Amino acid sequence: MSTIRVTKEYQGISADQAYKSSESALEKNSFEIWKRRPLGWLIMANIEDESGTISGNVSCRPSNGASITLTLDSENHEESTLTDLVNKFFEVVDQIHEN
Repeated sequence: MSTIRVTKEYQGISADQAYKSSESALEKNSFEIWKRRPLGWLIMANIEDESGTISGNVSCRPSNGASITLTLDSENHEESTLTDLVNKFFEVVDQIHEN
């Protein structure tokens, strides 16, 4: 089993903005969102491929701006596959907040 958890801080945005950009990043990376908790800034999503399912969750927290934590778990995937997905997720989030 592989698990990866990455947290990034974003200055100048609210937890609500972080939540919305996280939703977009998951959708743009082909995750199927199956639970949304906007009041708690939590999203649960899955993505499947020939090797199986990758489970993900995103939590956003207010801080000096907001933090976004993405956690991915898989029974069948290598950590490098999860790392690639994390990088793609945060690339989208970064692009959203550059504008």
